[in-house]
Amino acid sequence: MGSHRGDGSEHWLFTRRVNRRRLLAAVPGGLLIAAGLAACGGDDDDEPAAPTATTAAQSAATQPPATDASPTTSDATPESGELRLIPLPPAELGAPAVPEPLPSANAEAIGVAEAVAAYDEFGTDAAPGVFPRTIRHAMGETTIESQPVRVVVLDSGELDSVVRLGVKPVGALEYDHSLLPDYLVEGLSEATSVGTLAEPDIEAIAALQPDLILSSMVRHEALYDTLAQIAPTVFGISTGVVWKQNFAQHARALGREVEAAEAVREYEERVRDLNAKLPEPRPTVSVVRVLADNLRYYQLANYSGTILTDLGLPRPDSQNVDDFALLNQSLETLGQFADADFIFVSPALGENDEFTQDMLDGPLWQSLSAVQEGNYKVVLDDVWMAGIGYRAAQVIMDEIEEALSGFAGAPASPSTSDGEWSFTDDRGETITLPQRPERIVPYVPIAASLWDFGVRPVGVFGTTRNADGDPEITTGDLDFDTVESLGETYGEIDMEALVALKPDLILYDIYGEFDLWGLPPEVVAQVEAIAPIAGISFVNRPVDETIGKIEELAGLLGADLSAPDVVEARERFDEASEAVRTACAEKDGLLAIFSAGWTDNFYVANPPVWTDLIYFQNLGLDVVVPDIDEGELWETLSWEQANKYQVDLILNDARVAALAPEQLAEYPTWMAQPAVKAGQVGEWYTEFVPSYKGFAGVLESLAETIEASDPDVV
Repeated sequence: MGSHRGDGSEHWLFTRRVNRRRLLAAVPGGLLIAAGLAACGGDDDDEPAAPTATTAAQSAATQPPATDASPTTSDATPESGELRLIPLPPAELGAPAVPEPLPSANAEAIGVAEAVAAYDEFGTDAAPGVFPRTIRHAMGETTIESQPVRVVVLDSGELDSVVRLGVKPVGALEYDHSLLPDYLVEGLSEATSVGTLAEPDIEAIAALQPDLILSSMVRHEALYDTLAQIAPTVFGISTGVVWKQNFAQHARALGREVEAAEAVREYEERVRDLNAKLPEPRPTVSVVRVLADNLRYYQLANYSGTILTDLGLPRPDSQNVDDFALLNQSLETLGQFADADFIFVSPALGENDEFTQDMLDGPLWQSLSAVQEGNYKVVLDDVWMAGIGYRAAQVIMDEIEEALSGFAGAPASPSTSDGEWSFTDDRGETITLPQRPERIVPYVPIAASLWDFGVRPVGVFGTTRNADGDPEITTGDLDFDTVESLGETYGEIDMEALVALKPDLILYDIYGEFDLWGLPPEVVAQVEAIAPIAGISFVNRPVDETIGKIEELAGLLGADLSAPDVVEARERFDEASEAVRTACAEKDGLLAIFSAGWTDNFYVANPPVWTDLIYFQNLGLDVVVPDIDEGELWETLSWEQANKYQVDLILNDARVAALAPEQLAEYPTWMAQPAVKAGQVGEWYTEFVPSYKGFAGVLESLAETIEASDPDVV
């Protein structure tokens, strides 16, 4: 991939308006396919017959109608039982909000939302993996009779897509393999060169006898009719900013929606994971591409820009613009447009290119504050600019994590307590100290979580033993021979003992309004006079985000987040999460309720508030949402109403204070529940240690309970 390719050419789209009516017009009729080009290549008689391109009218007789099982698009949500081919928005992936983009000075610019909206009517009515299918795309409609196996790709984004979807193309453009990441080199192992981006070799393409050709209007609009006479040809509008939409189109054309949905899920998981690890507040990030003799400052409406937005990374003002890029800039503009907290530099011709070296060695570059502090990274252009797909996105995120983990304030790199320290808690308040705090006094569950990450508090407050005298589950592995308890009773804390511990930082959980252990305001003021208080939210977000916030804090407190036991716990958590996801998918239709039985009433949990239940829902568990106000924890029912919700599975409060199963059996309405009659009652661990280690067991138990349940009880 040389400097003539990559995200930059998409500027063509952003200098003229797209005529969507023309884009949605039907493919011109009368396309004739030569008999010699319609056969699959090679002597393998087991290959399916080659697809042929037809008009919509020609395919109407064979195209299956849309049914309930055949969505009009493949971007449905997992909750509906269908495949989602476009990732969730940044806010739902744990990204902090970025500043509102500034307007572009280019009156013809097309921003992110408009570029994405141009794909709204593209897609297929065919069910995932079903052929024949008609694809609506940038040049009209194309019918593909059977699943393609001989694919030609005419751009790097299309190459990344098909490789991620498990297809090795038979034809691709010329590439310098020394500049490619390994996964693309392997993906090209069976590909024949079919020319350059500017001049595809039509004869070479035809000789390969493909059954599908993928490209875009921005690259090869003038060649579409010619290509469509060789094989079914599917075009996107542009590249870069619409890479997620293009990938969905490529998946539909290939009939690989299942593989695409898995790629989307992996991307979402990586984004969530990285959002939990990146420093708070986020550093500003600049993206500079070095061409043969000029610079390009990337703004928001491009491939790398969408990934940075997904990660909540703000941009300097000159790049926080809803446009493609500042083009054809001289070295003299570095001081005006390049600087930020961190700079990613992408040399189109490689780091050893003469112009790139002149820039990196020159005084203008060396004068930038980020450069002087060592906060920049030279990245692979063929990934950041020309990768334009999910495989490249994973590499980009790896590089961002590596770069920003060494950035001041990042959670993974506090190797010393020297220098100013800061942490932004879940109230949005930033606590700044002259150096990293060493003496921590957290609320018990937070203390146990930090312990699992390797942080050793000097004291705790909160209940450590239950009514039976046994350790509370929330104490985890805390060693009370080394950790002093400052208060077991809600609303009470030993102030003299707290003063004697000389804490640097106090940590408490947030349930709605911030309420420090029920202490009266005057006592809270005294506590704050001893040490600053940070709050961690335990409601209204999935538990993996709460764990991620504590993990971030642990890193800031000096924990080694790459320690083997931490890595092992994280992997166990991920495996247990996947086990729940798989069990939910296998028990489709299973309806569950989370409840607590007490002598006075029966309580039904409200999932949108509970951090664990939100996560269970995200993994695919269908949970009853009671008829109460959105922010309330429980719906309170009399025992006469206890069977209000008929479900397949009941997860019942496992706390000692709640009614045990033998006690619940005394209530007729409990025994009348279908789930109780079917013996489908499991334990709900309402209290847990919010760490990967502490919550993995909860997930493993839930997976086993779901696996043993019948989804057809009600």
